[in-house]
Amino acid sequence: MDRHDHIAKLVSDLAFATNLAGAAEGLVAAAKAGLDPRLFMQVALASSGASAAMEQHGPRMLRRDFSPADGTLADLRGDLEGVLELARRVGAPTPLGAVVHGWVLSAVRHGHEGDGPAALATVHEALAGVRLDAAAATGAPGLRPPVLADGVPRVGVIGLGRMGKPVAACIRRANLALVVHNRSQSPVDELVAHGAERAATPAEVAARADVVLTCVTDDAAVERVYAGADGLLSAARPEQVLLDLGTTALALTRRLAEAAAARGAHFVDGPVSGGIPAAVQGTLTIMLGASEEGFRCASPALAAIGSRLFHLGPPGSGQVAKQINNMLLYTNGAALCEAIALGMAAGVPAAEVVAALEHSRGASYALGSRGKMVVERDFQPRFSNYGRLKDGRAVLDLGAHVHVPLVLVALGQELHQAAVACGWGDEDWGSLVKVYEHMAGIGG
Repeated sequence: MDRHDHIAKLVSDLAFATNLAGAAEGLVAAAKAGLDPRLFMQVALASSGASAAMEQHGPRMLRRDFSPADGTLADLRGDLEGVLELARRVGAPTPLGAVVHGWVLSAVRHGHEGDGPAALATVHEALAGVRLDAAAATGAPGLRPPVLADGVPRVGVIGLGRMGKPVAACIRRANLALVVHNRSQSPVDELVAHGAERAATPAEVAARADVVLTCVTDDAAVERVYAGADGLLSAARPEQVLLDLGTTALALTRRLAEAAAARGAHFVDGPVSGGIPAAVQGTLTIMLGASEEGFRCASPALAAIGSRLFHLGPPGSGQVAKQINNMLLYTNGAALCEAIALGMAAGVPAAEVVAALEHSRGASYALGSRGKMVVERDFQPRFSNYGRLKDGRAVLDLGAHVHVPLVLVALGQELHQAAVACGWGDEDWGSLVKVYEHMAGIGG
């Protein structure tokens, strides 16, 4: 094995080990938060939380199959020691790799040296006080098709930004009557020119639509749209659906669901995965917390904007799934950046590192969505570091609520905080690689 091949193997080992630990952390968090971890794994593999490590070892973690067919934890310990030695030699910090190495040592210390990589989950189970194989099935439907509903609903869309505008366009393409509201009028004008109706306030949208989709930027905007003066809840009515497509704090989601129920309306949380391309094509993956009747009533709109609908339980379940899925995406993304920077510090160009990862056990959705961007130094924001910090806070709040330590998330949060401190807050979160480059003293 020549030097480049050896380094390519080490960076793959680093990405794999971190993705593996992230998968264990995510599955344990899902179980502790009341989701069926089996369903959550399906969500992750169908969306931005996917990784080769989750695909290969997630099912084994769930059924406690620690057979060493794909190597042992002793092997993984050796792999990570090779990574850390390379990092020491070239002066490239690998904080994620160091944490995962510690967890592998813990698993080995507790008798899992000869077990397969899936046994790493036992460390996370012990820290959270839960066992994955004992997690009860919730009875949630999981992946399901839309339900045929009586009649054709009028659909409202509030928030016509980078995601909301293509969502509204999909509603029109499905020949559903559309009512729109947005603070700035340019996107409203464009949609009105294509047959939509204009509404002056969220309350006016509620008065004129059977299903209302909201796609706004943050919790403060959600609060304002739903509960503010002239908000949706002031005009909500029985059997109406209010569907939040954003990533929203769990406590706020549950409060809005209670307020909607008090008026006889169905609140549905439906955070999405797939980004702008899937929003444009109407192929979003949607993680839904809804009653059965809420899902039925929302189905025509959901069918217009999504290709994979995961019904994960009552209101709030969609947000829990999305926040933990975000956790996997960002952990895998930080692992990608750490691996690229390590390879570069060792003299391997970023393009070669990414190419090696693509054909290795270190592959992930994050690699597919950000690897080329990092190589080309394209940090135009698909999703910014500021947005990443917002999502990270939500995940950490969830972890605190259910008493699950989320060490990789917390470490990633501080690394992205460094990206913001360096002036890269508005850049895409893939610019995290620059933080690693700065620490290693290498240029991009």
